[in-house]
Amino acid sequence: MNNIIFESEIDYKARFSNYYRLMNFTYSDAVKYLRNKYGPVTDNYFSEKSYNRFLGGEIKSITRGKFSRSVEGLYTHHILENKYPNISNEKYINFFRYSYDVQLKTNLIYTDLVEHLILHALISKETSGEFGFRGYETIQSMVSEWYVGRPKPIMIKNGDDIKFDLEFENFFPKPPRMQLAYRKAFLKKEDAKKILTEINEKMISPFWNKMSESEKNNILFPRNEMGMKKTYYPKNYGKELPENNPEIRYPNLIKKGINLGISRQAVLKLLYKYSGSKLKFSAFKTSKLSIIIDDLFDELEKLIAQKN
Repeated sequence: MNNIIFESEIDYKARFSNYYRLMNFTYSDAVKYLRNKYGPVTDNYFSEKSYNRFLGGEIKSITRGKFSRSVEGLYTHHILENKYPNISNEKYINFFRYSYDVQLKTNLIYTDLVEHLILHALISKETSGEFGFRGYETIQSMVSEWYVGRPKPIMIKNGDDIKFDLEFENFFPKPPRMQLAYRKAFLKKEDAKKILTEINEKMISPFWNKMSESEKNNILFPRNEMGMKKTYYPKNYGKELPENNPEIRYPNLIKKGINLGISRQAVLKLLYKYSGSKLKFSAFKTSKLSIIIDDLFDELEKLIAQKN
C-alpha cells in the first residue's frame, strides 16, 4: 500500500483542491476563509493579567489561554504575523513590548498544517520575505519530512485501530498532538510534492530569486528588526537583539568556519555528526521536525562548545 488516507477519497480530493484555492487567495481572503471554515478562536492567546505581569518583570513566563484545538489536529495562527515577527515568542514580546491586542482571539485563526504553510507563504509573498518566511521554512520542512520523505507505510487495521509496520512507526511523529496534525492534513507523496513545488515556484521563488545573498541572510538571520515601522516598537525600535548578533550568539560556529546561511538539511547533518546519535539519520531528522532552524543552530553551537 503506497498511500494511507484517513478520510474518504472524495473528502481527500476536496481538501486537496481547497489547498490550491487557498494558494490563489490574498492573505486577507485566506484568513477570512479559514475563520469561516473553523469558526472563531475560543480564547485569547495569553491571559491579559499574566501578559502584563510578564511585561512588568513580575513573572518569567506567560500563561496561555484555553484556545487549543490540537486534539483535532489544528494549529493556532496569529493573523498579525504579516506585521510583527514572532508574536508568541516571549523574548520578542519582552523586547518589543507588543500591545496585548495582537494576542486577542479576534487576531487568531485555526488551520491545519498545510493551510498554515500556505498562510506563511502568502505572508512571505506579500511582504517579499520581510515577514513570515522563517515560519514558512520551518513548516515547509515538516510537510516535506512527513509526507514526502516518509518510508513506504504498511497499514494493519484492527477494528477502529490503525497500526503500521515498524519502519513507519519509527518514522511517525511521536507526540500525540503531532500525530493528530499529521492525520488532519495528510497528503499522498505525489500530492505533497505538487503543493510544495507550486508554492515554491509561484509564491516564494519570484521574490527570493531577485535577492542578493546578503538580503537572503538578513531574512534568515536578522541582526535587527529595522525593517519594521517604528510605530510597531515604540520602546526598542532600532536596537539590535543581542541574540541575533552572530558573533555573540555563535562564536564556536564562526570559529569552525560554519556558514550561517546553510540550509536546514545541512544544519541537521552537522547536528547528527556532532551529537553522535545512534538513530538513523531519517529518524534523527524526524525528531527535530518541530524545532525552528534558529534553535537548531543554538543546539549545534552548544554541542561544538562542549567538544572544545
